[in-house]
Amino acid sequence: MNLPLIEKFPALRNQWLIACQTDKLRKMPVSQMVMGVPIVLFRDALGHPRALLDRCPHRSIPLSKGKIQKGHIECPYHGWQFDGRGICQHIPGLLKKDAILPYSVSSFPVLEQDGFIWVKLTQDQSGEPLLPYRLPLLNDRGYRFFVWEVEVKADLLNAVENFLDGTHTHFIHPGLIRSNHKRSLVNAIIRANKEGVEVEYTEERRQSGLIASLFERSRSKSYGRFKLPSTAQLEYCSKNGTTTLITVFLTPENGTRLKAYIVTAYQKTFLPGWLSHFLIKPFFYLALKQDLQILRMQSDNITLFQDEDFHSTELDLIRIPVRQLLSQNLHPDQVDKMVQLSL
Repeated sequence: MNLPLIEKFPALRNQWLIACQTDKLRKMPVSQMVMGVPIVLFRDALGHPRALLDRCPHRSIPLSKGKIQKGHIECPYHGWQFDGRGICQHIPGLLKKDAILPYSVSSFPVLEQDGFIWVKLTQDQSGEPLLPYRLPLLNDRGYRFFVWEVEVKADLLNAVENFLDGTHTHFIHPGLIRSNHKRSLVNAIIRANKEGVEVEYTEERRQSGLIASLFERSRSKSYGRFKLPSTAQLEYCSKNGTTTLITVFLTPENGTRLKAYIVTAYQKTFLPGWLSHFLIKPFFYLALKQDLQILRMQSDNITLFQDEDFHSTELDLIRIPVRQLLSQNLHPDQVDKMVQLSL
């Protein structure tokens, strides 16, 4: 199977990516594009998730347009049925049952974890399979969560940089996250290894924007992280521990479009959960819309000029090590260094 996105980002080979949220996969099949590959997801007779190539071998009809019959997915064109392994189990009208055995659909490893259905497009047979990244704080009763699923017009590297870059927030989110006229000196310590990159911000005061003013009492430090294969994370900490943790799982659909699954955890207060969500979510969603808009503008202009003629300074902390990680070419000069910047 030709996988051009894995050729571009070889670190995504043999890695788990989110295909959909658990509650989206019920009685009907779900269609999802993952790394340029159309996949159909469905539940078998035991309720286990299954993932097949979304193409019937008979006449190339999307299986996702069909229905589930006793745990098998049925093609809507001629009724061919396939089990969770992709093996054809029934061809209506065909009397010779052994004649259906050669016909099959490619299947993919799939599992259910932390409220998501994960798939893997390639399978490394040489070692123990790794499990997907586990969500921190998920079982901590001191935190509340909400999840968003959004389409992002961007490639993987540009989306990760946008989420983890603090220097754009004064202009894309003015007054909401930071203000350009209320900057402070911050130390950024960059650490990288073969599994990811982390930027720790120390000597940081509470952000000058509205979100921090309303929902954050204090801040001692914060972190921006990238974890292979495609997870970006922001963590804000006070002296009493984590106050907010935002984890973004990015699934490339093709070279210019991603599906982002954004999980936000924040410390509980005396307010009931529904009221906390009602007060907090609109501010975070506004910031998200602003980021989606600037990424769309960037993507359109890259297409217009047909190149990424980027120029960077030492303020651009995250792009180079993330790019090197995705290409499996991390250089030692990007590991363990400190930069001072004005945020």
